[in-house]
Amino acid sequence: MDMIKEVMVDKGIGTKILKEGISNNGLSIYLALFSLELKNTRLIHINSIYYELTNDKNISRQFKDNIKKGILELDKKYIDIISVSKDCYEINFNKMFEDEVVDVVQALESPFDNTTYEETNTISNYYTFVTISSIHLIYKLGGSNLIAYWFKLLNLINSLYVNYSLDDLALLTDLSKGTIIKYNDFLVDCKAIYIHKHIHKYANTNKKLNNMYGLYENKDKIIELANNYLEENKSNIK
Repeated sequence: MDMIKEVMVDKGIGTKILKEGISNNGLSIYLALFSLELKNTRLIHINSIYYELTNDKNISRQFKDNIKKGILELDKKYIDIISVSKDCYEINFNKMFEDEVVDVVQALESPFDNTTYEETNTISNYYTFVTISSIHLIYKLGGSNLIAYWFKLLNLINSLYVNYSLDDLALLTDLSKGTIIKYNDFLVDCKAIYIHKHIHKYANTNKKLNNMYGLYENKDKIIELANNYLEENKSNIK
C-alpha cells in the first residue's frame, strides 16, 4: 500500500504571506511549491505545480496564467527565479526552507524517548501536518479563497483550541458569516480542522457558548475538555 504523503506546514506562514500583499492565488502557489519539498535550484514545469495543487493533469490556459502570476508574486520573497523557458522555470527554493523549519523536522523525526511531551506540544502550536490529498480536496472545494481562510484559521489556532463566535471570525477574516459557515463545513469535511459546536447557553446572559476550533488530530482531546467544562460549570449553563 502506498504511503500517504504529508507535509509539515507553518501555521503562521499564510497570514504572513497575505500581509505582505501576496494574493490568495499566490498563497496557493506557495503551498503547491512548498509541498513539492524541492531544495536548492531546480527546474519545474507549470504542469507539476498544477498537479501538486489539484491532482489533475488537465490544466487550462487560465490556470497556467494564474500559476505564472503566483510565481512572480513569490519571486525575491520566498523563491528566486533564475530563468524561464516557456512553461518551465528554474527556481532556487532556499528561501522557502529556513533553518528553524529543518530543526523542527529533525525533532519530529527523532525517537519518542528523545522528544518530550512539552517539546512536541510546543511544536504543534506552530506547525501542523497535512496530507496532499487534503490539499487537493480543500482546493477543489473552495479554490485559493478557501486555502487563504484555512491558513488564517491555522494562524489563530495557537494552542490546543481557541474559542470564537462567527462575529469574531468575520471581523478577523474580513468574510461574511455565511461564507465562514460554508468554509468551516468544507474544512471539517477535509479533516483540516475540527470545530466543536456548542449547543448550550450561559444561564445568566442567554448567550450561546462559542465554538471551539482546533486541529483535527486533537479532536478527541477537545471533546474531552469541552465535556469537562460543561460539567464543571453546569450551574451556569443551560
